[in-house]
Amino acid sequence: VRGFVRAEDEPQPEAEAEDEDASEAEDGEAAQQAEAEDEEDEGDADAPLPDGLVRDLTAHRTLGLRLALGERTDVAMVALPHALVVDLFYQGARQSCLDIGAGSDALDNHAPGISATGAAEALCARHDQWGAQLPSDPADLWACIAALDSDSRTALLAHCVSLTVDAVKVPWERSVAHIAAADVLARAVDLDMAANWTATKDNYFGRVTKAH
Repeated sequence: VRGFVRAEDEPQPEAEAEDEDASEAEDGEAAQQAEAEDEEDEGDADAPLPDGLVRDLTAHRTLGLRLALGERTDVAMVALPHALVVDLFYQGARQSCLDIGAGSDALDNHAPGISATGAAEALCARHDQWGAQLPSDPADLWACIAALDSDSRTALLAHCVSLTVDAVKVPWERSVAHIAAADVLARAVDLDMAANWTATKDNYFGRVTKAH
């Protein structure tokens, strides 16, 4: 028909051409993204697990360990001294998964010269004796303690527990509950202070009144 132009013969605007190119580019990017997602879904065996998942899984593992350890007294009697020995012999090395901490306050901070007494020397000698039997690498400690006989392991446990005793009364601390607990402990071990301590002018008589 004269005067009419067929639709396919209409000149296309450049903007539409650009849109078409952009659309093709977007389609290409979408395809690449989909391909990348497919590859990601396939997974990388060396890639670390998400932190949230690791936390969740290790919480369940912790629960399982708690249940199992409570039913294995023989293993618990290795795990307990192991945790204490790590703190008392290998300061700064976190090699135990037990939330048990052992601290040993330096008594020289409270009583100058106490480290030169007979009791302190005996305790130091006992500590050194145990230290000589322990491995230099804390990673080998579990096997070392597990290999001990029951009596030796109990003796090591008793030594570690003894180092955590704190019966010092300081003036700024109002609570005296731990002093009362120390009295109970003293009776339980039949503590005889006269065996390791003697009153002298320096450690007592020169620091109290005549009435005392």
